[in-house]
Amino acid sequence: MNKTLLGSLYLSLAASIWGGMYVVVKVVVDVVPPLVLVWLRYVIAIFALLIIGVVTKQSWRIEKRLAINFHYWACWKYNFYHYPRSGYDAL
Repeated sequence: MNKTLLGSLYLSLAASIWGGMYVVVKVVVDVVPPLVLVWLRYVIAIFALLIIGVVTKQSWRIEKRLAINFHYWACWKYNFYHYPRSGYDAL
């Protein structure tokens, strides 16, 4: 199957699920508390991703270089947002 067609089908499926969730949540929130509903969605998503990962035989290892780069990026972002600089010191 053409990659463009397959991508369009996946995009349509994602948009349908995304749009349909508003209707479902409106009905379900009367029965299930909102916080429980959020956690339920996360648990379902984690199980779905685990099943997809196992079926497609994904590698679960994180490269050391990637982990170190993420650590430096996360520290930089934290410092950038929590300790803002102003004036000429920012340059």
